[in-house]
Amino acid sequence: MLNRSKHLIKTTMKMTDDSIPNIKKFNAWRVQSLYNPCFQHNLVKINQMKDQFEDYRYALLDSHTKKVESWCDGDAIVSPQLVLSPLESKIIQFIKDMQHSYTGDLVSKTQPRLAGGWCRDKLLGKDSNDLDFALDNLDGEAFSQAIVDYQKKLGLETRTVGIIESNPEQSKHLKTATTHIYGLGIDFVNLRSESYTDDSRIPDVAFGTPLEDANRRDLTINALFYNISTNALEDYTKRGLSDLVGGLIRTPLNPVVTFRDDPLRILRTIRFASRFHFLIVDDVVDAARQKDIQDALRRKVSRERIGTEVHKMFKSFDPVGSMACMYEMGVLPIIFAVPNDYLKPKKKNSTSSFDSPIELDLDDSLVHIGFFRMRRVLSDYAQLNGSYRDALALSAFCSVIPSIQDHSPSLFIQALCRSSWKLSRHFEKDVIGILDATFDLYLLLLRHFSLAHLFRLSTDHPQSSQFSDAFADVFSKHGLVDSPRESIGLFLRSHKSYVVEASLLAPLLLFHDDQDISSFDGSLYEFFYGGPSSLGFQLASSFSSHPLFLSLSSLSPFLSGRDISKLLGVKGKQIGSLLHSSIVLQMRHPDASKDDIVDLLKSQLS
Repeated sequence: MLNRSKHLIKTTMKMTDDSIPNIKKFNAWRVQSLYNPCFQHNLVKINQMKDQFEDYRYALLDSHTKKVESWCDGDAIVSPQLVLSPLESKIIQFIKDMQHSYTGDLVSKTQPRLAGGWCRDKLLGKDSNDLDFALDNLDGEAFSQAIVDYQKKLGLETRTVGIIESNPEQSKHLKTATTHIYGLGIDFVNLRSESYTDDSRIPDVAFGTPLEDANRRDLTINALFYNISTNALEDYTKRGLSDLVGGLIRTPLNPVVTFRDDPLRILRTIRFASRFHFLIVDDVVDAARQKDIQDALRRKVSRERIGTEVHKMFKSFDPVGSMACMYEMGVLPIIFAVPNDYLKPKKKNSTSSFDSPIELDLDDSLVHIGFFRMRRVLSDYAQLNGSYRDALALSAFCSVIPSIQDHSPSLFIQALCRSSWKLSRHFEKDVIGILDATFDLYLLLLRHFSLAHLFRLSTDHPQSSQFSDAFADVFSKHGLVDSPRESIGLFLRSHKSYVVEASLLAPLLLFHDDQDISSFDGSLYEFFYGGPSSLGFQLASSFSSHPLFLSLSSLSPFLSGRDISKLLGVKGKQIGSLLHSSIVLQMRHPDASKDDIVDLLKSQLS
């Protein structure tokens, strides 16, 4: 296996044996990734894939290889020519003309370099409007003001130079100036060097050389420059281009030094590895797993900065790969830490202290079940064009956490999103809503069906509309307290916004993971995990299209709160309780009139 992995890397990178990086131990996270072609619908069962797993750890995407193969000439990597867009060319020419107008001034002598992510994305064939310039002997504010003055001289529209002050807690270690050229906002900052103390990720910052600026960056692929004065791509780490070619993630300096200085770089490493599906070299993972580095992550990085990085991962294409990479690097428990008093009731909008947090402690089997659920629901959700993908991804993983299963999901998710990650209340609400709906639907299915019954419904009614009719027929029964019609109606009305998401996730709770049914025949496997033919898809389709479920979801109550107060002579909180009862009675007795409902409510009060 090892020889094959080295062959794959060498072939793609056009490298010699001596320069091949060590990738022997890790990158199992790539197996869990949504990029893994083994997980496409109807391809192969999990228990038939095991022999492919080890190979896939090292496989590189063909699409990536094709993008960068033109950089290779025999065994040498040729510096590629960047293809600028018309707007980029126009902006660069404007800056050059502006500099020429300042003869003898520092503005004319500085060499502006497009830095970091723009260079990386352009080389990978991706569009980027994120133009960040690094200046070698001038600060960004002075250079931006020169641009504005030149625009005024030409009679062009100008805007005030925006200044983003240094804010180390937000990873802004140096004052940044922003101005606009041809309508596009552009950042300017000087090249810098950084030095750190043991107790802080906030550096002492000074003017630096291009080499110092490249070396203080998180990854080699983010340390490239495009010098607009020479029209040349610059790779001061000597590995940025080759790592882009080979699809490798590593740090410019010793990763222990890089991570100890700023442990947030561990999360950025994870995010970029999963974003591009690149291999992480072994010494980077080894460094991240060191106890002193993980202690530094706990001590030096604010929870808000952790939350910002994590939310970017959940919003990316491959949050499963990010989570699996987090787990392989040993930082997942730290990231998912919550305050130790999170189970205690809190006042509205209050947060907990983060002293002595509880770090997530899941055994391997639960973690991999969480990854499996994420992968499954995200693969299905992609075909439904839903609006809650990031929240669904977190919900799927958190559905395996025992404290969520034993208590209200809101307690853990509130602590995680509010106190641990400082994320928006909106995102918190969506995750809690999806989990609440999922567990309610899961219990509802268990109450009214056996697994054999559900499977028989599917096999006897293979067409989606046929399944919907058969499924709805079970819930058409009414008249009794807690009737099927009543229970499904309350579910649909209580969780209206998250019914689709719950439909995909709830069936996965019926089994611990894919291994539970991997020995079953193909039709049952397809029923639970087969994409459009799966139970999740069938439920989502039924709830969104069948007349019974649509009517229950949109049921208009006969009585208003004013009606109830007037007809029944009640006030205060009792009105709300009776209003809910009136809706339940309408579901329970679909043929009842308004007067019938009033009489039933009166009988409840007597």
